[in-house]
Amino acid sequence: MYRLMVVDDESVIRQGLRNAVPFEELGFILVGEAANGLEGVQLCEELNPDLIIADIRMPVMDGLTMCRKVQELLPAAHFIILSGYSDFTYAKQAIDIHALGYLLKPISVAEFREVLGEVKQRMDQEYQQRQDLIAMRHHLHLALPSLRERYLCSLLVDGSEEDPKGEIADYYGLQLNAKQYVLSCVKIIGEEDAAKESGIEKRELMKFAVSNILEEEVSKEGCAYVFGFRGALAVLFLFPDQNTDVLSGVARRMSRAVLSVEHFLKVRLAVGIGTVCTELKELPQEASRAFFALEYSMINEEGQMILLTDIEPSIRKDAKPDERHIHALEYGLKMCDSQAATTALNALLEQYRALDLSPESAKTFLLKIFLVFLETGHDMGVELVMAGEQSEIFSLLDCLAFSEVQRQLKGICKRLLSLIGNSRVSETRRIADQTLAYLHEHFHEEGTSADQAAKAVHVSISYFNTVFKKETGKTFHQVLEKLRMDRALYLLTTTDWKLAQVGAAVGIPEPSYFSFAFKHYFGYSASSVRKRKRELI
Repeated sequence: MYRLMVVDDESVIRQGLRNAVPFEELGFILVGEAANGLEGVQLCEELNPDLIIADIRMPVMDGLTMCRKVQELLPAAHFIILSGYSDFTYAKQAIDIHALGYLLKPISVAEFREVLGEVKQRMDQEYQQRQDLIAMRHHLHLALPSLRERYLCSLLVDGSEEDPKGEIADYYGLQLNAKQYVLSCVKIIGEEDAAKESGIEKRELMKFAVSNILEEEVSKEGCAYVFGFRGALAVLFLFPDQNTDVLSGVARRMSRAVLSVEHFLKVRLAVGIGTVCTELKELPQEASRAFFALEYSMINEEGQMILLTDIEPSIRKDAKPDERHIHALEYGLKMCDSQAATTALNALLEQYRALDLSPESAKTFLLKIFLVFLETGHDMGVELVMAGEQSEIFSLLDCLAFSEVQRQLKGICKRLLSLIGNSRVSETRRIADQTLAYLHEHFHEEGTSADQAAKAVHVSISYFNTVFKKETGKTFHQVLEKLRMDRALYLLTTTDWKLAQVGAAVGIPEPSYFSFAFKHYFGYSASSVRKRKRELI
């Protein structure tokens, strides 16, 4: 059964469709109704319908605008447009949003059933085509795609050293000339269980299906390549021009792609997004950054998208040590994983003891570890070296005996883990507190949104939503709605303003939607409050 929703401001139309059309016989289940476009967008986010039947002319937000907004939330959703106007402009706009049907009012039940049947056939075909991707085993064995993937993997290991002129890339049909690059890494949450539940014997086939859908979606707005790399899927975005808003664009494209994968394959994905680089030779470093963000994302068993800038308030552009134990130490510190950090530090200490180092080489070795502590603290926004402790590094380098080196480095590691842990708690609280302050200052403005608030506190929207809900126990929309409705109730009981004035004062200038929102929140109408006030006077 496909999930269906009706959005029309005429209750007669909604009731007529509900009573006259046997939706379940036609393969649909009616999951919700809305009386205007804005309400429709909110319900779509909650109900996740496969098909939306929408009128064009509605108050608050028209149907075509609603459809475009829903497409951002639910890329796989389809639409049937209803209209009382036989204007070609509306039909053309319906085509632009890829509507599967366009019907003129008044609608006959027979005509509606016929269109709904045709739409279901098209949806069945599309769904089957998506499912067929899973069964395309022969694509795994085609030589050229395999060679292309191997080449792209080499870029993340060696940069472009093996192909400085780009001749191999051209042969494979890869367009790699760009001004900016961003790398994202993706993994399936509960990969083996997901494959088993989907009836897929091999995990590789599930990855192949995910890869196909990801590449199809992320390539709609620009060049991007999806390929397997170190047990995950890498998504390489290429941008032909310099752009200051690259990361938010990548996050948006990845969000839509993830929603499509979840819709068609019923699996959840963890996503990590690195930073922006300008040369192919920088990709190995970006691969480490994207994987670090991915590892952070996978802590959440439900899956989420994490940008490296979400967890590292300041990204250092200078090269960091890339040795295996150094990387593991850095990872353990940033994740506040005491066991991982201690294991990595112990491995470094064993290496120090095993090597026959000269005094100068020993100092260089220890300085490298100490710099990891300093840089990690800087990246996480904490100060490791306090006033009066400037001699700590000199003390470490003056005494090269293993027992003393071990004691000092373990002490530094323990202190830094504590500082980062405390900082992380205070950082999420800061985001929540600044957001609440932003809401109190801007709730009365019509355009106030979670996107604007996330930009105001300098984090991505996905990380913002997670942190705000965790710290406050409520969504951004719930807090915004409470502030607006409480203020509206106060104005209704203390002033003689008209309802339109009250609505405008709380950021809802459309009178009909203000009345709807007020009654939906309190359970009684705004006009009844005003009437009760007059009776008391």
